[in-house]
Amino acid sequence: LEPQKYNSGMVAGFRTVIAEEGVAALSTGLGATAIGYFIQGWFKFGGVEFFKIKAANALGEKKAWDNRMAIYLGAAAGAEFIADIFLCPLEACRIRSV
Repeated sequence: LEPQKYNSGMVAGFRTVIAEEGVAALSTGLGATAIGYFIQGWFKFGGVEFFKIKAANALGEKKAWDNRMAIYLGAAAGAEFIADIFLCPLEACRIRSV
């Protein structure tokens, strides 16, 4: 990157890119980004439900109710971790294509 060239704000940076490379340059990597975040969302939201059910079944009904906040937090953390693993290769594709 050239900091002196793109240091005049976001709109001016967009104008510079459009002038030099065309409008299509702004959408470079958009496909990998869209697919990557779709897959991440799929694993994240599906994973939260999966881990909540598994944790609640493992603890039993009474303990699960008493520890529901810990189950929610643990399920969200586990799902986010796995979802990010599936996102990383597509983010690498996006970065390489830009």
